[in-house]
Amino acid sequence: MLLLFAGLAAAMLDMLAVAAGWHEVRLATKPLPALLFAVASFREPGRCLRFFGAGLLCAAIGDELLLQPAAGAFIGGMAAFALMQIAYIASFRRRLLERLRNLQAVVIAFVYFAIWSTLVLGVLLKYTGPLTVPVGAYSLLLIAMAISTLGFVDRLGWQRAWPLVSGGALFVASDTTLAFSKFTPLLHTPPKHVELLVMGSYYAAQALLTWGMTRDAAIHHAEA
Repeated sequence: MLLLFAGLAAAMLDMLAVAAGWHEVRLATKPLPALLFAVASFREPGRCLRFFGAGLLCAAIGDELLLQPAAGAFIGGMAAFALMQIAYIASFRRRLLERLRNLQAVVIAFVYFAIWSTLVLGVLLKYTGPLTVPVGAYSLLLIAMAISTLGFVDRLGWQRAWPLVSGGALFVASDTTLAFSKFTPLLHTPPKHVELLVMGSYYAAQALLTWGMTRDAAIHHAEA
């Protein structure tokens, strides 16, 4: 839990750096929360936590790449986050395949798919040009990750699964906002405000997912 709070403190420091325009500082502060969350995950037992921690390491790499001005840095960052989504899905998949029987969870899964088909297929991909295939593929992985968190609901119940489900939803909101601000003319919010919104929801998502995964592992270990 101490590492989780340390990650949240690092996230608040990075948000301060965003607000103050300290780009050089962010080279250190932006990847730090994911690294601390990864350490918290690796400290817990279980193969699922190994996949999850590996995903957080990919996120830290992606965070760093997205700060770089090089032409290929955005593609590299998106690739790193795609690997993160795959690792997350791998850590959640058993719960999804065995446990997605809760009617409310199924309804939410359909809502996620509706959001993807409407916002991504219907709007976003009209503006992505040569990046249409990678952006479309990444968005599908993003939605699959969020849907996969719903597999925890039947085994844990909403009271214990809500951090994971909420984390998945916030990740969808964060990345969708980022994509619409980068590729489309539809958002008229100042860039710094968009960055604060994107990073705030991103850090909240990672913190909730880490808390949910480590708490689930601790509870499962105690009940074993």
